[in-house]
Parts: sequence; structure tokens; C-alpha cells
Amino acid sequence: MGITGSAAADSPWNRDSIGRNGKVTISITGDSTRYSVRGYANERFFGHIDIWGPGWRVNGKDGWSPSTSVSGKYGAGKVCAQGFEKRGDGTYFSVGLPCNQVK
Repeated sequence: MGITGSAAADSPWNRDSIGRNGKVTISITGDSTRYSVRGYANERFFGHIDIWGPGWRVNGKDGWSPSTSVSGKYGAGKVCAQGFEKRGDGTYFSVGLPCNQVK
């Protein structure tokens, strides 16, 4: 089996998956031998999206409707995307944390 995942509760997926939580969507294509991950805003906000999984992490850059992606041979494990909206005072707050399990 490829990827199982959820944004709120665990449910099985086939090889690819999409999960949504708050203002953030995570899209994973592939399986544990090689996969691509994209975290992106499903609602407009200014800030960034970080994505991570087993042994790797990519920190996104600030922008309107941010998106961050990566591809590689990372192996099985939990993969997440977390969005951070920037406040007027320069601090950030979480606007979504969808995760999926890559198998």
C-alpha cells in the first residue's frame, strides 16, 4: 500500500493522497520508495508553510498564498505541512497542520 492519511482522522488512501486542515492542504504523490510533497494555502493568507517527514524538513518563505514542495527518496513515515500566518506585529500563528502517513 502507498499512503494512508488524514487531516482529522485516519483513513486509508491509495498511492497518492491529499489532506486538508484549516487553511493548509498537503498533497503527496508516490510511496515510500520515492514521493513528492506539496503544502499549499487553500485560503489566501500571508505567511509561510513548512513541510517535514522522516529525516527531512523544508522551511517555506513568506508570501501571499504560500506553497512549499519537495521530492525525494525519504522512506516511510508521517509527513506534515504546517501553515503560519504572519500577524501585524511580526509574530506567527498556526493556520493548519494536515499530516499523512507514507507507507
